[in-house]
Amino acid sequence: MDLQTIFSEAVTLQSQGKLHEAREKYLLLLEQLPENINILGNI
Repeated sequence: MDLQTIFSEAVTLQSQGKLHEAREKYLLLLEQLPENINILGNI
């Protein structure tokens, strides 16, 4: 799965109120892109 897809899934989960699941995806993304402001802003 590519990073954009994971980010989109995380945003969708967050908008659905599934914060724990969204956080897990954001953390996975941060492992690959630790300085990404979009990810950091959504956690």
